Amino acid sequence: MVQKMGARTLIIDYHVKQMALPASIMKVITALAELLELGGDYRFQTTLETKDAITAR
Repeated sequence: MVQKMGARTLIIDYHVKQMALPASIMKVITALAELLELGGDYRFQTTLETKDAITAR
């Protein structure tokens, strides 16, 4: 999922609603703990930072 900060619409939403099977039982336990603690609507924010200018190609 790609979304401009502060925007309500998505730029890219590739399989955002598709559930993925975890690779190990620890991932299941971690995911359940996060779900119970943060709730199903919680979204993590990821930032992309650079020292150089970004130019379109």
